[in-house]
Amino acid sequence: MPGNLVDLQPFVHWVDDLLAHHSYSRAELAELLGIDPSRLRKFLVGEQKRISIDTLDEMLSHKLGRPDLLSTLYPDASYSCSTTLPKP
Repeated sequence: MPGNLVDLQPFVHWVDDLLAHHSYSRAELAELLGIDPSRLRKFLVGEQKRISIDTLDEMLSHKLGRPDLLSTLYPDASYSCSTTLPKP
């Protein structure tokens, strides 16, 4: 994986909170994040412990459209968050 690796826990806590307080299913959330539901499951059950900032940026900024979440979940991480969204 390219980029700096960070602990997956802040992202997992955010996903757990989102699933607990909103009507998203895991499959729906995985689709919004642009990942396979089995990968999201691996994140949530702890099979994967670290993730690259680039991957988080892709999921949160580009797929979900929430670039603010990266700096909120990982305020101490070193990254260059892209603010350019892909063209529809």
